[in-house]
Amino acid sequence: MDNYPTFRGIIDLFPLALLLLFDASTRCGASPALTVSKIENESGDAAGDENHDLAVEGLVSGFSAGSNSFKVSGQAVTTGSLSLAGIGNNVRVEVEGTLLNGVLVATKIKLDN
Repeated sequence: MDNYPTFRGIIDLFPLALLLLFDASTRCGASPALTVSKIENESGDAAGDENHDLAVEGLVSGFSAGSNSFKVSGQAVTTGSLSLAGIGNNVRVEVEGTLLNGVLVATKIKLDN
């Protein structure tokens, strides 16, 4: 029976504005299994209320040079004066910030290589 490394993922429960981050591991063989070891609500609360902390992880889309806004996993993001070095379309990132008028106002951006 082979064990494989733990991995992370997100479940986007649209239209509930609920993002769940999970850690899981897989097992193959006669009894394959997916074991979830941790689940976090990354959207602040189940209703996705405004002014709550939010973290999204995924691929950047809608990015254009000179702009400070784009989308990550369908969530609109604005970055203010944060550095966008290395950011571009189809780059995997993790963005943390506060939800304001449906837009994630980023306070931290991390490239996920």
